[in-house]
Amino acid sequence: MLYSVSRGVPPSVRPIVADIDRPLENRWGWPGDRLSSFAMTRATATATATSIATVNLATLVALLLGACGDGGASAADDACSGPEDHSPACIACRGDEDPVVGIEREGERGVFALELLASAPTPHIASLNTMTVRLADSAGGPVDGAVFTRIEPHTRNPEGHGTSLRPEARPGESAGEYILENVNYVHSGSWTVTMDIEAGGEQDTIGFLFCIDETPAALAP
Repeated sequence: MLYSVSRGVPPSVRPIVADIDRPLENRWGWPGDRLSSFAMTRATATATATSIATVNLATLVALLLGACGDGGASAADDACSGPEDHSPACIACRGDEDPVVGIEREGERGVFALELLASAPTPHIASLNTMTVRLADSAGGPVDGAVFTRIEPHTRNPEGHGTSLRPEARPGESAGEYILENVNYVHSGSWTVTMDIEAGGEQDTIGFLFCIDETPAALAP
């Protein structure tokens, strides 16, 4: 009877079972059960070696794939890492920005809320803009006499930039109404506008996220 116990073994494993891969003949006059046991023992060793090689190969593939995946994630994370990165992926609007009219945002401390009543122009453009807002307290009542200590447009990328022109706020015609002027965006894309507001001994911070359009040709320098 002829056995080939390394049949089907990957080439990388064949040196391990080189001494096994040879004909087994009952030329020694062994009893059949002893020869069968001997062949099974060698077959078991071959199978074990094959399994080890398979596991090692799978582990290597997983490590290679993992390295590729990490590289892709790192590249995406680094896309907007520069303080002056103006690549399209960093400045582009993403569809989750706020409308410039008819939305209300509560402050970080829950003291005040700010509603956007009007905007000129609509939508905001990469130039000077004016916003009309209504300031309310936690009970929904209008707040007069507030001071806007900060009105800061800034690119959505935290490591980006703001603008050199400082917006100003003045009281409007209605209770709790304020006009924010000279809100300037230097280019199109996704921008935040953050406001620090003080009134009646209270302070709060309120922010909005806007998609800024290109400056119309008629207004371009």
